[in-house]
Amino acid sequence: MNEEQDVIEPELEAPELDPQEAEQTDAASVEDDGPLVVQIGDEEPEEDVSEEEVAKAPAWVQELRKRDRDAQREKREMQRRIKELEATTAPAPDAFKLGAKPTLESCDYDESIFETALETWYQDKAKVESAQREAEEQTAKAQQAWEAKVASYQEAKKALPVADFDEAEAFIQDTFDATQQGLLIKVAKDAPTLVYALGKNPKKAAELAGIKDYADFVAEAVRLEMSVKTTRKPATAPERSVSVPTGTGVASTDNHLDRLRADAEKTGDYSKVIAYKKGKQA
Repeated sequence: MNEEQDVIEPELEAPELDPQEAEQTDAASVEDDGPLVVQIGDEEPEEDVSEEEVAKAPAWVQELRKRDRDAQREKREMQRRIKELEATTAPAPDAFKLGAKPTLESCDYDESIFETALETWYQDKAKVESAQREAEEQTAKAQQAWEAKVASYQEAKKALPVADFDEAEAFIQDTFDATQQGLLIKVAKDAPTLVYALGKNPKKAAELAGIKDYADFVAEAVRLEMSVKTTRKPATAPERSVSVPTGTGVASTDNHLDRLRADAEKTGDYSKVIAYKKGKQA
């Protein structure tokens, strides 16, 4: 005899996460997109100025800071141009100096001596002109390479995710002489990060700036760059949503838990969610 049997489908409930697992899940959801922290070795850098703090400053304070930075930048640019002008007007090296052109009078009116002296003078003149052209070509190549390096540095520093790079760079420009600043940009693999790290560590910056032998300066700068560490401050992300498996039956819901989660997403405080879950498991 065939008997009809009622098929009772089990009601599926949303799985509850263990509080410890919930905390681990929240921690795992933290993305490495917080503020960048740059330090030299294990020494703590000065406290960063966040973008939020900069934005919260009154408009007149921000404008004052901008004017001060612009004034300092113009001052340094003027000093740099003065040094370049002094270099271009410096006396020529002895290698480029050519003696006076011989004359009969300077050769005691001896034509044979005069002809020999005049030929030697033209040979020397050709050598000097060749040396000058070579030096000019080398200078032009070095200038082009330097300009390319500076352009690369300017682009790279814009990509560094810190809010107070200008202040750190200004400190470096005030602490190091022009040659030392150029060497930092030239020898460092990541010059903006090294500049920022030194700008946030006045002690290390002062020690490095005190090295006036440029060969020793380069060696120490390279050593310092190798000890630079970059990390990210953790940025708290919203709690991950948990998918609820459903069958042909109706999935159970917890309206109170949903409200607690909604409030937590607004405030960032999930303590009530975790406490509620613990209470249900008790």
